Amino acid sequence: YINPERDMPEEAFRVHGLSREFLADHKNFAGIVDEFIEFIEDLPLIAHNADFDVRFLNAEFAKLDRPPLAPARMRLTAYWLSGKPERMRTGVVSRAALNRRRTS
Repeated sequence: YINPERDMPEEAFRVHGLSREFLADHKNFAGIVDEFIEFIEDLPLIAHNADFDVRFLNAEFAKLDRPPLAPARMRLTAYWLSGKPERMRTGVVSRAALNRRRTS
């Protein structure tokens, strides 16, 4: 979890159930950015809402004078998570392969 250092909109809270009070004891983005960059390496990123997520992450990187993520790193996510069962299975296999790479 990451402390967003701002109020949690009620709509967002209803989606994920994370309150400002709960997140207050966690590090902010600046406190985990190096670990995050090391974790993602140069791998493709899989996200629920890739366009939003890459804009959000890049805004956080900009605040810290870090280079932005290339949107192309997240381009496939819309394809893999488009709701088609065969794509979902392939996406799960792809994520499993990425996880194996991280633990080996």
